[in-house]
Amino acid sequence: MAPDTAAIDQRGFQFVPRLVVITPGSAVSFVNSDPFLHNVFSPRGASGAFDLGTYPRPERRTHTFARAGAHVILCHVHPEMVATVLVIPARHRATVAEDGSFRFTDVAPGSYTLHVWRRRGTPYERTLTVAAHDTGPVRVEVTPW
Repeated sequence: MAPDTAAIDQRGFQFVPRLVVITPGSAVSFVNSDPFLHNVFSPRGASGAFDLGTYPRPERRTHTFARAGAHVILCHVHPEMVATVLVIPARHRATVAEDGSFRFTDVAPGSYTLHVWRRRGTPYERTLTVAAHDTGPVRVEVTPW
C-alpha cells in the first residue's frame, strides 16, 4: 500500500476536517489558517505521541503516522480543539458522508470483514461477500451510538 497524503486545517478554533483516514507511513500536513497561534500534538498512548509545537498563520507542519490506530489530535493553546487521525492498514477504507453513505471502488470478488470505527462508540464488524460482476450497492445499517 502506498502512503497517503492528507491535510488538516486549523480554522475558526477547529481542526478541519475532524477525521482523516490514512494508511501507515502516511503524512498529514497541519496548516494554521487562523490569525492566532495554534499547537498540534497527540498525547502519549499506544498509538505514539508527538508535539509539532506552536506556530502562526500560514505556517504548516507535517507528521508521518507509522503506527496503526486512532491518533487523537489536540491543541495546547485551545483545548476544545479535537481531531482524529485513523491509521488503518487496509487497501479499502472510507469516511462516511453527511448522508450516511460511503463507497469502496475496485473491490475484487471475495469475502471481507467490514470494520466501522466510531468516535465514542462501540466498534462494529460485519462480514460482506462480493460476488463476481457485483456492481450494486450493499446496504449496511449500523445502530446509533
